[in-house]
Amino acid sequence: MLLVADVPAHACERTQADHARFDLRLWTEARRGCGGEPPSLLVTGDRDTRVDPENTRSLARRLRQAGSPVEEKHYPDLTHSTVLLGLASAFRNDALLDDIERFVRKND
Repeated sequence: MLLVADVPAHACERTQADHARFDLRLWTEARRGCGGEPPSLLVTGDRDTRVDPENTRSLARRLRQAGSPVEEKHYPDLTHSTVLLGLASAFRNDALLDDIERFVRKND
């Protein structure tokens, strides 16, 4: 999860030409949450100790403030690993997969 709370306001004003002078990855990350993003589904396990679930809330707030559509899904009993494993057939998490499918169908 990317935490964008510390991105300076002027980062959203960079043009395509500007990015040639900057690291493209950093430029792309800085522009996240600047508005015009496609619908986003942010998924987190509330027991995640690798990436603080607050990062999901922060990114969602930033996207909403920019007018971008965003949905947050918090799974109280999942960790970072169990969210990822829930996508694999051997560790299938039906609630997680149902939420993803619902989001994709709604935004297709």
